[in-house]
Amino acid sequence: MTFDWLTFAVQIANVLILLAILRHVLFRPVAAMIAERQRVLTASLGAAEAAEARAHAAEAEAAAAAAETLRQRPRARGCGWPPPRPSPKCPRWRACPPCRWRPIPR
Repeated sequence: MTFDWLTFAVQIANVLILLAILRHVLFRPVAAMIAERQRVLTASLGAAEAAEARAHAAEAEAAAAAAETLRQRPRARGCGWPPPRPSPKCPRWRACPPCRWRPIPR
């Protein structure tokens, strides 16, 4: 069997033509779709991180508001938390957890 250089050159040319056609028809559109997906994912990831930051801020704000409400709750009832002893101004001093002080014996 002899090696034919002409056949070898034609096969190399066929492979190069096939690669050029595949690059034009297949690889460029697929690369464009991948780039578009990466752009969309990056944008949605940024939006998700911004939403997460807003959620953490809202959670911290709600916790601060709840703490402020708990801090002001006894004052709203009129017992003046923390009292030195049960306040008679508090209408529910026996059921009011901040007012559950035992009377000081005199």
